Amino acid sequence: MADTTWIRSYGSEAVYMDTGFDTGSASGVGCGGGKGGGYTFQVCGTFRGSGDIRIGTGTTGCVTDADGTIIAGTCSSDARLKTGITPFPRVLDKLARLQAVSFLWNARDFPERRFGASPSFGLVAQDVEKVLPELVTEDERGYKAVRYNKLPLLMLEGMKELKEANDSLKQENDRLQSQMAALRTLVCKDHPEVEICH
Repeated sequence: MADTTWIRSYGSEAVYMDTGFDTGSASGVGCGGGKGGGYTFQVCGTFRGSGDIRIGTGTTGCVTDADGTIIAGTCSSDARLKTGITPFPRVLDKLARLQAVSFLWNARDFPERRFGASPSFGLVAQDVEKVLPELVTEDERGYKAVRYNKLPLLMLEGMKELKEANDSLKQENDRLQSQMAALRTLVCKDHPEVEICH
């Protein structure tokens, strides 16, 4: 294929490739204007894949949102690249208020969204918004979406809170056990016949 060869699609026509796709070292593939738009591969609309999607070289490869928010992968995280680093506030009580649900998509009323017919599970954005509004976004038509990619970090913070509470309970238990042993010693010294002394 010559370097000047383009694959074009106009309107809502789809482009299908069944043998793979590689931009090589080319400037990229894009939509809406010039070739690539500065991206190696850009999708405007919905991307569907029925096989593997591979990103990076095996040790690199980061999937981010348009605003740079990490979605998945091996992503830059060096402290030298960051400013304003602030620990999360306590979140365990809020996480415990989220309700996971199973549901069916309303595919009949929203065919353009191409929802599947299989049962699914997740969260309801309106419910999440009441508890953790920073996890909810809204599209141009007013439909809400949940930023599921942020949940693991919040759950990590919640686990730290659970460990802190568990460690505190262990310390209290150890203190009570020690007090009980001291009391047993005192009781058994004067009353060796009582049950706790045997």
